[in-house]
Amino acid sequence: MTATAIAWLLHGNIAELATDSLSLMEYGVTVQGFSIPFALLMFLGGVAVTLTQRSYFRSYDDVDAGMIAMVIAVTPVAIFGLSVLLEGDSFGTLEVLSLLMTVAALVGYDFVAYQKDQGGVRSRYGNLSMFLVFSTVYVVLVDRSLAGADALLTTQSSLASLPFYWLGFGLGSLIVFTKDVREFLASLKEKRRYLKYILLMEMVGMSFYFFEVFGLEELSATLAALIIGAHVIVVWMFDIYLNRKHNQATAASEENFRVLFADLQTEEVEILENKTIALQAICIALALAGITLWPG
Repeated sequence: MTATAIAWLLHGNIAELATDSLSLMEYGVTVQGFSIPFALLMFLGGVAVTLTQRSYFRSYDDVDAGMIAMVIAVTPVAIFGLSVLLEGDSFGTLEVLSLLMTVAALVGYDFVAYQKDQGGVRSRYGNLSMFLVFSTVYVVLVDRSLAGADALLTTQSSLASLPFYWLGFGLGSLIVFTKDVREFLASLKEKRRYLKYILLMEMVGMSFYFFEVFGLEELSATLAALIIGAHVIVVWMFDIYLNRKHNQATAASEENFRVLFADLQTEEVEILENKTIALQAICIALALAGITLWPG
């Protein structure tokens, strides 16, 4: 909400934005004879994000990290399918080829990285399935709301819609009243050194969703999801950096080494083999080639 307020100030015409924002409560889409306001769609999109996060973190108790990463990689296919089902969107040969090529490359990237990851967890797929469902639903809801609002408003639809999105997102904060979350928060008193990392991750996560809304205003939901999937480039570059730091620490017989602002124990850090990094580079190149195939 703070970032949205700053964005409104930078826009310059707060009164017009406020008027357009309120109008989203009156206008919307008609489904089976019922009118669903664009404001409600954005609110539900924000709620779906919190459910996405909940099922995502719970999935780590059920399956290994590689499985989760691959489900994230195939999310664009689910978004594509739901968009076609709801709106009858038509996609040409290039779009379909771009989708399949990029997703296959992203799945390949995760497969070569995690094929040895057993994780010591159970093979249960309930939370993982819900993660795929909610991560698809929230993108499509926000995309459809922004598309309708953009045709209606004189100002930037994403800025006018964001307050409703964050209200839905904020609904997830009510989970702090549940017993297991309260117990977890109480335990943090003994683990204060982790608080800064948790807060940093939350700030990064909120920033992702903030800018994703702007991306969905400009691009189709499927293309936006493919571009987001290309975040593996940053992950890959960090893996190379981590390998380098680990090798330096090992050569110097150091028990710990520092990455950014965190001290890591050398023997507990798992690094990737050079062969894996090379195969991932090929997958990244194919994924980027797939994205560039998307017309326009």
